[in-house]
Parts: sequence; C-alpha cells; structure tokens
Amino acid sequence: MKRIILLILLFYPVILFADIHGKLEIGNVIENDKLQLSDIAYIEIEIEYLIDWIIDLSFYGSWLTWFEHQDGKIIKAPFQDIYTIGGKISRNNIYIGIEHFCSHPVISSSKYIDINRQDDMTAIKVGITW
Repeated sequence: MKRIILLILLFYPVILFADIHGKLEIGNVIENDKLQLSDIAYIEIEIEYLIDWIIDLSFYGSWLTWFEHQDGKIIKAPFQDIYTIGGKISRNNIYIGIEHFCSHPVISSSKYIDINRQDDMTAIKVGITW
C-alpha cells in the first residue's frame, strides 16, 4: 500500500501538468498537369500527450489512410496506411526526439494501385521552434 501511495505522489505532478491534443485532417491530391483535384485522398488522425513541467515531454502517434473517391464519395477501399509514433523532450524552444514511421499496403480493393509499398524508418531529430 505504501508503494502505491508513493507512486501516486511521484506521478501526481505529471498528471497535473499533462495535456492531450488531437488533430483530424482530410486532404486531396492535386493532379500536376491540370491543377485539379484527383480521385486520391487521405484522412489523418493524430493524438499528442504533452507533459509541461520543468521540461516539455510529449508522446504522439498518428494514423493516415489513403483512399480513392469520386465526387466526394468513397468508391474503393483504402489502399495505404501510414503509422507514426514518437516522443520528444524540449526546453526553451530546443528539442530532441525520436520518431518511428511505418507504411503498409491495405489490400482490400479490387483494383491494385502501384503506390502499394511497405516502408519502415526510425529517425532521431534535433531542432528549434519559434
């Protein structure tokens, strides 16, 4: 019981200063030669858990899905999923972080699309914000 109380007391400041942010984004690909919207679009959901205490510590993840549409209606099943997960530490607008990205084909449509490929990458990043 003492350990549980000690853990609660240690993590209470973390919980107190935590903040959750999210994003929902929908986009469409523009055809290069016509400057018109193509029939390829995406939807992305992102969630970030930010602990703003002595230093800023954030963990985040996102899921992006590419799909075909016609006149605003989804006509084919999704064909590509992209997942991102990462974390970063920042102080005084300088940050260091690590991010993992993976892309997977979704074979659920009757039409095979050449974009289907699988990639996997992890990056360490350092930067400054203003």
